[in-house]
Amino acid sequence: MLKKKLTCVFLSLIILGGIFITSCSGNKPVKKKSETLSESYDKLLKKLVFKGECYVTAGGKEIYDRGIDYANKDKKIKNNKYTLYPAASVTKQFTAAAVMILCERGKLSVKDKIGKFFPDYKYGESITVDDLLRMRSGIPDYINKKTSEVFPEGYNPETHSARENRECIYKKIKTLPLNFKPGEKFEYTNSGYFLLAEIVDKLSGTSYKSFLKKEFFDKIGMSSTGFIDDIKNTLDNYARPYGDKSKSLDINIKGIAYGSSDIVTNAVDLSKWAYALQSGKIVSKNALSVMTEAEDKYGCGLYVSDDKTFAHHTGSFVPYRSAVLFTLGNKNFNCVVFTNSGFVQVDYLAESLYKEYFNKR
Repeated sequence: MLKKKLTCVFLSLIILGGIFITSCSGNKPVKKKSETLSESYDKLLKKLVFKGECYVTAGGKEIYDRGIDYANKDKKIKNNKYTLYPAASVTKQFTAAAVMILCERGKLSVKDKIGKFFPDYKYGESITVDDLLRMRSGIPDYINKKTSEVFPEGYNPETHSARENRECIYKKIKTLPLNFKPGEKFEYTNSGYFLLAEIVDKLSGTSYKSFLKKEFFDKIGMSSTGFIDDIKNTLDNYARPYGDKSKSLDINIKGIAYGSSDIVTNAVDLSKWAYALQSGKIVSKNALSVMTEAEDKYGCGLYVSDDKTFAHHTGSFVPYRSAVLFTLGNKNFNCVVFTNSGFVQVDYLAESLYKEYFNKR
């Protein structure tokens, strides 16, 4: 009998012990696996229904690469880091950097009046090179005009050379009254960067395009990068436009995007540019400092964040959109975004990629 009681007690203790162990283990919190940077980025792209190429580097090394949907639906070619896209207004930082190099070589000063280079321009003695760089000139944007308003009646720009079309554009700019007194405020305009490219053409000893190729593209290995007038948009690796084109500038007109929006590139090349620019391999640190001194958030071909931690710019030839963002200082992060499929908030996406990267660190 005693043996039976002891057995019951022993079994009871085992049962109670099991309940205790089960209870304790059930209350123990399960550690949630942290989301990786790539997973966070993937989630962001899915949320934005992004179609295009998203490319991120840190310290000059690739850390994220996603090509989504088609660059060429007919040939079933997906968007990827080597797909070519019009960079559109991302071009402006290249033109600004070219001007900085010429300044450092003593060819001109940002304080120069542009009448020095355009003696027949009636506002030339009121506007400085710096006004053009920082979009404080007051010159209206010729790109916002209809093609019929820019070129003379009966003139078909599609049958003329880039040089001939540029002469017409300059003549049109000369007729436009200023929107405000130069230096008074910021107003985005492509006209200033058209004129800056003409200045580079006049002072560099070569053409604007040749200068950019020698000083930038060749120097840092941007082997796929060129200009919209020269790279055939029928190439297999050139992204086709998908989406609403109703508001698109006719980028087939040679010379129309000169200096402001005429570069064609891919994510790898543009990332090389951003890394080289931020690390002083394109222009000096002093010149980059001048470029990123911002009034109204705009420096020279670049927008600058309020806290001065990064610079960025977007571009748009609907349905093409582009963005590049890079850190200022010693952090060496940059991201590149291209889409060929209509409206995507590329500026929001680029800044979100930046914030998420540093949140994970």
